[in-house]
Amino acid sequence: MKLINFLTFEPFNQLREKIGTKKLGYFELFNPEKHLTGNERITLSEDRLTIDSQHLRKLCDQTIAYKNSRIIVAGTDQTLHISGCEVIERVCKQSESLVISANENLLNTAEFKCFSICNLCLQKIRYKGFDQRIKRRAGYNQLIQSQFSLSAFFLAYPPYPLIF
Repeated sequence: MKLINFLTFEPFNQLREKIGTKKLGYFELFNPEKHLTGNERITLSEDRLTIDSQHLRKLCDQTIAYKNSRIIVAGTDQTLHISGCEVIERVCKQSESLVISANENLLNTAEFKCFSICNLCLQKIRYKGFDQRIKRRAGYNQLIQSQFSLSAFFLAYPPYPLIF
């Protein structure tokens, strides 16, 4: 059995030309509309990024993502959002821009020190058993909210890469 020489196989060469590659070998599929670029990853992990709300998506676990990274949203009402709660859904419908991050130390920065975690978000994902519907858990819920840390959240819900 004789194997085809793919270096001289015209359909293969036409395909290589269409995808814009000159070399042979291993190629990794990368779509910048679906995957974070290197600069976006660095910016999200160290600081924050402003995006159009239409690029936000809700994951199966009710957390929110931008491209292939789980993120948090800094709300205009000085709350941090970690899930697709009613507030985030309303903002996305209005097509506003959002400030997002995946920085574990965001709450330690001067600008975000006064921010608190959104109760609706904690309820949406039932973070550490948080449940506002049960009155007897009010003390526990308050403790969860006051002790919330982004590093603990990202330990439970890793930001990057998302595994589907």
